[in-house]
Amino acid sequence: MARFETAEAADALCEYLNCYLPVGEREYDQEWAIGALAWINYRMGSDRARVFARDPHLWKITTGGRQIGSLDPHGGVDQMGEIMGFLEDYGLCDRSA
Repeated sequence: MARFETAEAADALCEYLNCYLPVGEREYDQEWAIGALAWINYRMGSDRARVFARDPHLWKITTGGRQIGSLDPHGGVDQMGEIMGFLEDYGLCDRSA
């Protein structure tokens, strides 16, 4: 989704995060989604990822009503930035494609 860099991709990622946050017992691809959304935000000059990243309670992993850990939205953003930066550095992420 990060590669698409479109408003539609950002909308889909926001819809995904709205559906799967708070994490609770549903630990899926939320870190990848916030990372991709943050990348699109960076490229498009928007800030839609902030609302999801700022509340740590959204990222808590629970089981049986007890917190057993948490996902790291900022780590997801950092990791996506590294991946997309690598692709750009090696000409594998052409914005005109």
